[in-house]
Amino acid sequence: MGLAGTIDNESQVRELRTWKQNAVLAGSDAGQGLAKYLEAFDKVLDWGQRNIRPNVTIGSGDMIAQREYLRRYVEDVLLKEHPDFYHLWVNILSRQIEEDIATTQNIELGF
Repeated sequence: MGLAGTIDNESQVRELRTWKQNAVLAGSDAGQGLAKYLEAFDKVLDWGQRNIRPNVTIGSGDMIAQREYLRRYVEDVLLKEHPDFYHLWVNILSRQIEEDIATTQNIELGF
């Protein structure tokens, strides 16, 4: 994986999803936290796509509660269980669940 600032967040997350293929990375404390986070993220997004609309994204304005759930799960559970997950969370994954301001503004304006 490139340096954190050299590739876009989506590419970074896609690369992180390959960690489970590497036994050393997957078995690390950070890798175990990553696996749990990705499982929770996928479940939250799947729920949104089934219950809100098929093309919903995690950054959509109508996924505020789901993003908050993921933040709390990381802060209250994952970082305590897997402290080495911290840098992945702060530098990459927390940006994955930021609100898409353009999408939110379009919803508020009725577009």
